[in-house]
Amino acid sequence: MRGLILRLTRKVGGLCRLGWWTGVVRTKLLFNRVEFGSRVRATGPVHLVVHPDGTMRIGDGVLINSGSRRNPVGGGGRCIIDVGPGAHLEIGANTGMSNCEIICRKRIVVGQYSLLGGNSRIYDSDFHSIDSVMRRSRPDPGIRSEGVELGDDVFVGAHATILKGVKIGPHAVIGAGAVVTKSVPGEEIWAGNPARRIGSVGEKAVERQER
Repeated sequence: MRGLILRLTRKVGGLCRLGWWTGVVRTKLLFNRVEFGSRVRATGPVHLVVHPDGTMRIGDGVLINSGSRRNPVGGGGRCIIDVGPGAHLEIGANTGMSNCEIICRKRIVVGQYSLLGGNSRIYDSDFHSIDSVMRRSRPDPGIRSEGVELGDDVFVGAHATILKGVKIGPHAVIGAGAVVTKSVPGEEIWAGNPARRIGSVGEKAVERQER
């Protein structure tokens, strides 16, 4: 009986936290002029900044896990979303994201039903020039930004980083800790630093069936 009461208490507490943080984050979305659909939920505090000249859109059913209670992976921080001037960020319907970081300086699009694992990061800019002289200037004239696009049903593993100019095809899988510097075809599995192809979703499915 004591165990049942404890489980029920945790369940009710989790639902209360979900309701509270969903309300807080939706208010923040409205304050930042973000277009969002129904059933957008959040489990913790989200650092959200959208520049007045930037735009952001979130589809129906998106779940934002932020903090360690719902997902301890990367939960020492929180979900960070930052959209710069003239930039556009779009997160497709029914996508889930956990303690991830999305910094958008040009254009980032995440497809529907995608999963962004704990502490994963998407950057569409270098933020600084590789030229040391240019880096001394304010603003830095050598910064390069290129859009990033993830197709539908993409799975990005924990601690992976996706860099500028990358396009990831539908149903692709990015391994934990990968650093993706070039585009990934759909249905393929990439891992490593820099990330490279290690197989396809179909191949791995057949291997599992044969074991």
